[in-house]
Amino acid sequence: MSMRIFKFFFFAILGFIGLYILTCVFMPSKFEVSRDIEINTNPLIVYNQVNDFHNWKNWESWAEMDTTIINKYGNITVGEGAYKEWTAEKVGNGNMKITNSKLLEQIDFEISLSDWSTFYGQFTFEPIKSGVKVSWTDKGDLPFLARGCGPIFDAMMGADFEKSLKNLKVYCENLPARIENMEVTIWESQPYVYILDSCKISDISAKLGEVYREIYYSLANQGIMPISQPFAKYISFPHNPGDKNKVILQAGAFIESAIETSGRIQIGNSTSGNTLQASHFGVYETASVTHDAMKKYCKDSGYTINGSAYEIYITDPSLEPNPLNWETKVVYELAN
Repeated sequence: MSMRIFKFFFFAILGFIGLYILTCVFMPSKFEVSRDIEINTNPLIVYNQVNDFHNWKNWESWAEMDTTIINKYGNITVGEGAYKEWTAEKVGNGNMKITNSKLLEQIDFEISLSDWSTFYGQFTFEPIKSGVKVSWTDKGDLPFLARGCGPIFDAMMGADFEKSLKNLKVYCENLPARIENMEVTIWESQPYVYILDSCKISDISAKLGEVYREIYYSLANQGIMPISQPFAKYISFPHNPGDKNKVILQAGAFIESAIETSGRIQIGNSTSGNTLQASHFGVYETASVTHDAMKKYCKDSGYTINGSAYEIYITDPSLEPNPLNWETKVVYELAN
């Protein structure tokens, strides 16, 4: 009897193995897992979360699944050429590289895992009325004996995508931002020194730091003190999918009276008359909330905006750790 039972289970196992191998023959040799979500915020906020590897910690689900993950980053962490690698006890070791990045449109990845062949990922960003629709797709080759698990693979990997995308939505939609003291104010013409420069969106912070150091060093050598915190005016800023990732900006500081300048430092003057001013509190990525509200106010009140806004950076983040207290004063000069 025991021999019959043994033979039964033996042939049953052989049959199962044979059936599984036969299934693998007819199942696709490639996998593709895709999920999407709608996020109700400025698309640039969402794009920057994906395009900068340092931001993935804000939303990826694998850190919740495996607390042993240790990330290491390459010299480039933003945009095309960005690289990171990780070690982890549960999810395994691997690395990822951004191979292509189109502003507000698409980000492509190459992913290598220690126990898997290289495969490829892609995020796409589709503008919608309330914000942006984000689609995340991974695809690659399936080893022969893994083909039979394709549907299970989609369910398991898809669940991770869904969790991460929900985290991304929650994070982006709840970044701290508030507007205070919006009012029409008359101000007098005031001279300022500035440098006209350009950079990618991801390099704005570094570029401003570079320009401010140059300006403040020049003023200090002349014994001149600025009468305000530093400001920036964004002359040209990409907003739409496919736009060239190039920001043209003026960065500088107001001074008491006009001075002689040299090199690339120039002198300018604000325009006397009506301005619409407001204080934005929160991380800089959410400043569009204040800009949009001010533009709506002007439209509803019959005011015409004259040129780009001044963003005066009241708070130094190195001295104030809480982003809720970071104040940026936004000033629009009005034509009427």
